[in-house]
Amino acid sequence: MGQLCVTNACGSAVTITVASVNNIPLLNASISVAAGETQIIGEVQSSATDFNDFQFNLNTKNIADQLTSYQINLNRGHWFGDNNAVSPAAYPGSEIDTSLIIKGFAGSNIILGMSYNVTDQRPYYASSDSKGMNPA
Repeated sequence: MGQLCVTNACGSAVTITVASVNNIPLLNASISVAAGETQIIGEVQSSATDFNDFQFNLNTKNIADQLTSYQINLNRGHWFGDNNAVSPAAYPGSEIDTSLIIKGFAGSNIILGMSYNVTDQRPYYASSDSKGMNPA
């Protein structure tokens, strides 16, 4: 199964409250990820070729030290670009390991990056694209 991991590089602990692929939850409960830590969030059951939707929500302290909720919903057309170094293209799926990198803050958003490879293959490829998580 393809794993979804999260690496927290934003300098503040985060609590992931929602992570789902194609409306199938990957979490049984919220997961805390300390600054500088990587956590496996779950295993994606469906194929990358069937990817349609990704929902991801987290809570963390923002630049002003206020606890804030952030969210992002990405469909196939808005997923990270530069994801075609492997076949099938690197959408979350049973045949793809995906690592999201919580990179840091830009204005009121948190910036996400992504790296990936075929399940159990290393090292990962880096996507040059990034996405902004909006305050909820």
